[in-house]
Amino acid sequence: SELTKLKLWYILHHSVSSYFKLLHIFQDAEQALDLKHLEKWQQLKLHTNHIERFKDFHTDSGQAQCEKRFELIKNHCDHILFDSNDDYPDQLSHYEDRPPIIFGQGKVDALLQPQIAIVGSRKPSPHGRQVAYDFAFYLSEKGFFVSSGLAHGIDEAAHQGGLQHQRSIAVMGTGL
Repeated sequence: SELTKLKLWYILHHSVSSYFKLLHIFQDAEQALDLKHLEKWQQLKLHTNHIERFKDFHTDSGQAQCEKRFELIKNHCDHILFDSNDDYPDQLSHYEDRPPIIFGQGKVDALLQPQIAIVGSRKPSPHGRQVAYDFAFYLSEKGFFVSSGLAHGIDEAAHQGGLQHQRSIAVMGTGL
């Protein structure tokens, strides 16, 4: 189930490689989360933190922490996309290291629209900042969504340009 995938993602602290490794070995998240597989987790040479979080997850306090995290997710996300969903972005689906889960705010259909990524220095020259803004403004005017991180500098200028036409997508690879 999707809730079980969220639990596995929580335990693995967003490690894409470990997540896909465990799903491949156990065939589904529910099997991967079964405490009887602790020894197998250890044999797979997963990061020590993953093993400790797996053990802790099976305690009352671990369950309570997980529930708190899920409550935050519910309160701060407009949508959660799993790589198995039909509305998962096509441009990501063919990558082996794609994000298995995307947490988002805003209009989910924006992720399915044509996009251009603009990223760069956090300390750009004034000219570099203006060029990023101008490109984003022009491309968003032509129908593209501008995707960038949430850093100062080029990312910020790109978002400011894209927002002039309500076509901006902010991406945080590590999550909030």
